[in-house]
Amino acid sequence: TADAYVEEVARSSAVIDLKLFSVGKKTLALNHHIIRLSGLESKYYYLRVGAADAGWWSPTLKAGSPDPVTTLVHISDTDASAGGQYDITSGVLDCAQFLHPDIDAVIHTGNIASGNDVLSWQRFLDDPALLSNAFAPAAGNNEYRSPALTDNTAVSKLYGDILVDAQSGTTVPQNGDYYSFDYNNVHVAVLDSGYLSAAGCVSDEQVSWLMDDMSNTAARWKIVAVHAPVYTNGVTSQAEAYKKYMTSMSMVLSEVGVDLVLCGNDCVYYRTDGVSENRTTDVVSDVAYPFGGAYYKTLLKPRGVVYSMLGSSGAKSALQHERFDVTGLTSVTGVSVDPDSPMFSVIRADDTGLLLETYTLTGNNAKRVDSVLIKKSATALSPGDVTGDGNVTAADARLALRASARLETLSEAAFAAADVNGDGNVDASDARKILRASAKLEVL
Repeated sequence: TADAYVEEVARSSAVIDLKLFSVGKKTLALNHHIIRLSGLESKYYYLRVGAADAGWWSPTLKAGSPDPVTTLVHISDTDASAGGQYDITSGVLDCAQFLHPDIDAVIHTGNIASGNDVLSWQRFLDDPALLSNAFAPAAGNNEYRSPALTDNTAVSKLYGDILVDAQSGTTVPQNGDYYSFDYNNVHVAVLDSGYLSAAGCVSDEQVSWLMDDMSNTAARWKIVAVHAPVYTNGVTSQAEAYKKYMTSMSMVLSEVGVDLVLCGNDCVYYRTDGVSENRTTDVVSDVAYPFGGAYYKTLLKPRGVVYSMLGSSGAKSALQHERFDVTGLTSVTGVSVDPDSPMFSVIRADDTGLLLETYTLTGNNAKRVDSVLIKKSATALSPGDVTGDGNVTAADARLALRASARLETLSEAAFAAADVNGDGNVDASDARKILRASAKLEVL
C-alpha cells in the first residue's frame, strides 16, 4: 500500500544567496512531500519522483539488486556552505561512481552542511550521485545546531523537525533518530550519537533497539554507522566524555555481533584491527586472500569489530593528535592516515567476504590509502588440492601457476591449499612443489 501526502513547512533561508556566501535570513514556505510504502513483497524496486504535469522526473533509484555483491560508499563531514565546497563533495561521489558504477547506497556519517540555510542541505542532496542512489545519513552535531532543520524522523532527518527550536535556539529532548535497513546480504543500523545515556553510550532506547534489531536480522554482514568516533586519534580522543563513550559503545557493539562500524567527526582517518572490549583481538594477516579478482590482506574469522573513522569528504581537514595513543589504550591497534585531501570509502560484500577500501582524492586522481578484507570462515582443503577434487595432480599445479601469474582467482580455501610453503603467497615455487607431490617425488 502507498500513503502519499503533502504538508507545508517553514524553513530558514538566506535573503540573498551568492553561492560563495549569503546575506540575511528569511523564512520560506515549502511543500514537504511524504510517501510511505508498506506491504512490499518483491526484493527489488526501481523508484523515481517528479511532477508529471511539469515533465520533470528524478533519476531512477534502485532499491535492492540481484547482484551478489553489495556496494556501499561511506562519506562524512562534508560540512558544505558555499558553492565550491559542494563541488568538492560532488567530485568525491563522481569518483566513487566511476570506480564502482554499481553503487547500491551512500552512507553519510554526519555533519552534512554548515550554516542555518535550508538551501545548504538542498544543494548537497541535488547531487546526481545521491539522486540516483539510496542515501542513508546519520545525524552529526551540525544537524543539531541548525534551525533550518525541522523534522525528527530518521530518514528525513536532513529536513529536521523540533531538533532545534528556531525561536529559542534550545534543543528539544528526545532519544535520538535511528533506523536500519537491509541491502541483499548486508544489514546497516544508523545510530544517533547526539543523545547519550548517563553511561556515555547512545541513549538507552537506542541500545535496546539495536540489540533487538541485530538479533532479528539474518544478513551475513552487520554494519553500524554513527557520527561520533568510537576509536580515534583525532581531537575527540582528548575529551574526558569520550572515554566513557568509547568504553560503553565498544562493549555494546561487540555484544551484538557487529562486523564493521563507520564513524566521522574528527576529519582524520583511523581504522582498527578487530577490537573487542577495548583491546585488539585480531590483527590483519600478511596472508593475502582473493576478492573480486584481486588479493587483499585479511582479517580471518575475527572475534572483534573493525572500526573505521573517515576523514572529511569535503573541504575540512584536521591532524592526528600529537599524543596519539587512542586515549591511552595501547592495546588497540590499527592504521592511521593524515588526509591532505577529501576521503571516501567503498565497502563491497558478498557471501565470501567484506572488503573496505579507503581513498583520498586529489583533483581527478584517487589514491587508495587503506584496505582490509574480512572473512568469517574458510573451508579447509588438503595442501596442494587446489581444485578441491580430493587429489593432488598436475591440474592443481597448473592452477596454482596460473594464479601466481594472476591469470586465475582462487577461492579462500583454494588459496590456502595452493600456498604449500606457507609464506602467504602463491607463486611458482608452490606450483613446483605441488607438481612434485603429484608425481610422488615430494610429500606436502
